[in-house]
Amino acid sequence: MSNASQTVSSAQVVSTFGNGFWLRGDSAAEYVLHPVFLRFSMLCIAIYALLDQGTESRLLIGWQFPLMWLTMAFVVIAGLLVIGAFTLHLRRRGWIRRLYTPFIMLPIVIMTDLAAQGVVQVLQIGGWKPLPQTMMDITRDMLVVLLFDILHVQFVVPNHPLASAVPPGQQAVQPRAHTEDAATETWKWAAAPIAIEHTAPPSAPPGEEEIIVQPSQERSMVLIADRSFAASEIQSVQTEDHYVNVITRTGRHMLRAKLSELKALHDGRHGVQINRSQWVAFAAIESVKDEANGQVTLHLVNGDTATVSRTRRLVFMQLYNTQPSTQS
Repeated sequence: MSNASQTVSSAQVVSTFGNGFWLRGDSAAEYVLHPVFLRFSMLCIAIYALLDQGTESRLLIGWQFPLMWLTMAFVVIAGLLVIGAFTLHLRRRGWIRRLYTPFIMLPIVIMTDLAAQGVVQVLQIGGWKPLPQTMMDITRDMLVVLLFDILHVQFVVPNHPLASAVPPGQQAVQPRAHTEDAATETWKWAAAPIAIEHTAPPSAPPGEEEIIVQPSQERSMVLIADRSFAASEIQSVQTEDHYVNVITRTGRHMLRAKLSELKALHDGRHGVQINRSQWVAFAAIESVKDEANGQVTLHLVNGDTATVSRTRRLVFMQLYNTQPSTQS
């Protein structure tokens, strides 16, 4: 298993009023089943149960009331797990870019309303509601849930270890202590410009023969935001909105940058941009496959796949075929 496959991914979530935050984790259960979120969910369900004056609640007596709301709590948690897992799957496939909580909560509200009517049917204390009444109850429940969503952003996100209001990699780097021999340093932020630094071995002492270092022997360092990477370590760079997902041999890093600003990576020495939003290193390509529809699919050493756009196919093949590793 590659190191990249063991890393934790991040997803951007947009709440009811447009407040955005980021979730870390590879499954919805890691977030939903955490005690911080569970306590909040149970508190919201309890508050709604005490204030609910819906059709089903007026029919309940005695022990039927806790039975109803225990069922509702189970449906809410199960719905969050299923809908959350499905939504994360769609994002990993690239079909959606952000997760919107209103769209996640709407099917859960429908599920809870149907579950409440189902409990009434099982207890034989009432019949199915007419469709207009059902739609009115769903609308009312959705408004209440959206209010709970606002509270979630205010109170759960700041305390949940897998949630953050700041995108990954955007924390400021504290300045180092000032000394007499060092110049004053300023804050370094994730939005810093991207640059390539080339460091070569020091020159030989006077009187000794200087060793000439070829450009290919230099170690290229890529500075993206506040992170520095060896160019040979980068496997691919993919844009996601105003961020780039930098995949190296040891992990994945989401940083605020633009792929077009990585000027030095576009010289064809280490890799090539294969489509509008992705750059791939030649060393990371495990195999190249020509598809029946004329597209070129790349299988990378970390298990990912990438597609070369038709407009960049010729440039890619010319550069890739000139690499020493492909001349076999």
